[in-house]
Amino acid sequence: CAPDTPYSAADYAPAALAAARAIAGRGNLPVFCGGTGLYLDSVLRGGAPEETASDAAVREALQADLAAVGAHALHERLRAVDPASADAIHENNTRRVIRALEVYEVSGKPKSVWDRESRAALPALPLVAVGLYYHDRDLLYKRIDRRVDEMLRAGLLDETERLWRAGVFEKNTTAAAAIGYKELLGVLTGKESLADATARLKTATRRYAKRQITWFKRERDVRWLELEQFQNDRKKVLEHILDEIEGEGIR
Repeated sequence: CAPDTPYSAADYAPAALAAARAIAGRGNLPVFCGGTGLYLDSVLRGGAPEETASDAAVREALQADLAAVGAHALHERLRAVDPASADAIHENNTRRVIRALEVYEVSGKPKSVWDRESRAALPALPLVAVGLYYHDRDLLYKRIDRRVDEMLRAGLLDETERLWRAGVFEKNTTAAAAIGYKELLGVLTGKESLADATARLKTATRRYAKRQITWFKRERDVRWLELEQFQNDRKKVLEHILDEIEGEGIR
């Protein structure tokens, strides 16, 4: 979809599920690769039920409350009704705080309960879930820092500027909140140096990686592979994963 088009797990789930079934229908193996747990769950559990708990008027009222009382007070309001979501969402991530409060106010059910019910549902597809991780957290963080440097060399700042000048971030709050874009906007407006923004981007990415680990550690059926045991050899890792899939009779 276009960068200025709003997009959610509710949009993604039916399109991705249809694509996976089409791939399987051609005798091939669909692979979901990435770390966005909510989007993956929305496919495997047959949809994102909390996405139905949506009300533009409630959301606008919450945004007005944010402007009036601030991020901390709004986060404390979330903690009062949904402490699990409050623990999982940083108070500065106001978009997600507002979304969790919206879900609760519209449905009467905490978002964390929606999420738990979604994870408990039977998968819509037969699957083998494999989680890759580094036992050495310092090694993970060094790789994240290197990845950020590579993204910047590949033109991330120019990409952010093109979208900014095209007004994308004003039209699409999801894009504006994406790690990578939001850290560099201050450089474009002259409020921050590129060095400081790069340091913040590395920190934000490391924190996101920690949240990914926490999310997937809660999943019941993930088979964890410690990359150090494979000497970080991608071919060896892939061969092991394919063996796991063969053992399940999915291929």
